[in-house]
Amino acid sequence: MLKKKTLENFGIKPTDKIVGFVGLLEERKGVHYLIDAMYKVIKEVPDSKLIIIGNGDRKYKDVLLNKCIELGIRKNVIFTGYIKNAQDLIGLFDVFVLPSIEFESFGLVILEAMLNKVPVISTDVGGIPEIIEDGKTGFVVKAKDVDMLADRIIYLLKNKNIAIKMGESGYNKLISEFTADKMAKKYEALVKDL
Repeated sequence: MLKKKTLENFGIKPTDKIVGFVGLLEERKGVHYLIDAMYKVIKEVPDSKLIIIGNGDRKYKDVLLNKCIELGIRKNVIFTGYIKNAQDLIGLFDVFVLPSIEFESFGLVILEAMLNKVPVISTDVGGIPEIIEDGKTGFVVKAKDVDMLADRIIYLLKNKNIAIKMGESGYNKLISEFTADKMAKKYEALVKDL
């Protein structure tokens, strides 16, 4: 209940479809591409909102705010700033997006989304494709491809049953491959091979 109240405090209604991002606001995270994609998403799914959780580069945040205003979607994009337990809100997202355009080593926030059974859309940079099974636990899109990103978001927002199934598949993958015990065994095997 507290989580839903938090979203209401940001002007998000229970009927809104929520696309979420959690992370540092810096250019390499590609949030500007996500905002461009949301312009297309909102045309198709007018009750969708983008919630951006995190702080970072002030100049970059200004660029993002101005982009929202220029595109006429400012009322659909919520910048929350830093939230202490942001992972608690991830479970309320309909879709989690990590639109990075430069190297991401692993993307722990993706695992947070999987833990909450939220389907993930992310880019094909760094170690991300090792986490997401494209078409099964979420979608992997080409970095900087606004059209592909928008298409995948729209698809999941319009196909709730598929989104739920992907969220469940992501959770199952997390439990089977990414628990602390499983990761420790993988590192142990890696060290033995050296």
